[in-house]
Amino acid sequence: MRTILVTGVGGASGLYTAKILRESGYRVIGTDCNEHAAGKCVVDKFFLVPPAKPHSGALLNVLINLCMEEYVDASLPNVDEELLLFARYNPTLKAIVSSTHTVGICLNKYSLYRALSKHVLMPQTCLLSRFYEIEYDSYVIKPMVGRGSRNITFADGSGIEVAARALSKLNCVDEYIVQERILDGEEYTVDILYNSKNKPVVIAPRKRLITYGGVSAVGQSVKCWDDLKKAIDFINRELRFFGPVNMQFIVNENGLYLIEINPRLSGGIGITYANGVNIPDMAVKMFFDETFTIPELKEDVVYRILEDRKCTS
Repeated sequence: MRTILVTGVGGASGLYTAKILRESGYRVIGTDCNEHAAGKCVVDKFFLVPPAKPHSGALLNVLINLCMEEYVDASLPNVDEELLLFARYNPTLKAIVSSTHTVGICLNKYSLYRALSKHVLMPQTCLLSRFYEIEYDSYVIKPMVGRGSRNITFADGSGIEVAARALSKLNCVDEYIVQERILDGEEYTVDILYNSKNKPVVIAPRKRLITYGGVSAVGQSVKCWDDLKKAIDFINRELRFFGPVNMQFIVNENGLYLIEINPRLSGGIGITYANGVNIPDMAVKMFFDETFTIPELKEDVVYRILEDRKCTS
């Protein structure tokens, strides 16, 4: 039985990844910086780790020791702040993750915009300190580096300057970007698994019907369509991926807007799994050059419900 390290089991991505892998027959080691992480109830063994910080030697030492002492065969990091650490110290950490170059671009929303906006449709974006460079009726203000819906605010045309002034007083205006707000359209998350040649092995789109905190609570898987395939092909020409990735799009009458790319499993990966496609298991099998079949993606609506458990670990 292989042992897989799954980080961030207090969040949706890590929690569902650990749950799926355990149901798939793996021994799962879970980590989180919160001792009350819900995922400790679904793993074989849980470890409390230091929070991820830039150049975090403490966390790196813990992870290296954990991989050796628990005989970890592969790891699937799920915390954005940890991704660069895992990418940088591969293959020591045995991580199924993209390169430091790709991870670094994807984690910085402004860098991602600059890398891809000439190749795929994206909301107009600029640094908040240069808010006057774009002019729309409605805007999204968000951290350049961040995840989910944390610290995201919305503003109309007159509110942008007010927001910029407020953040300048906190000396963090250059840490934020302002984007054209796409008001109409359907939101999609696309769960993708890439092989070592930057080719998508699995493309599993799902419509985000209801979201809480930036994570799908109700979703419906759908078949991949031509415009989506073309957009992903253009993205693949500019960035090289490996392992699990999720991309978020909004589709409206103007086209298919790329919103962000996360080089990890998504918080809604359980929806794709419930519809018959087990990306965490495929990622591990691919890592070890094992063959696997790709089942047909069902197009059912999946509801995520709360579950109460006692935890003794």
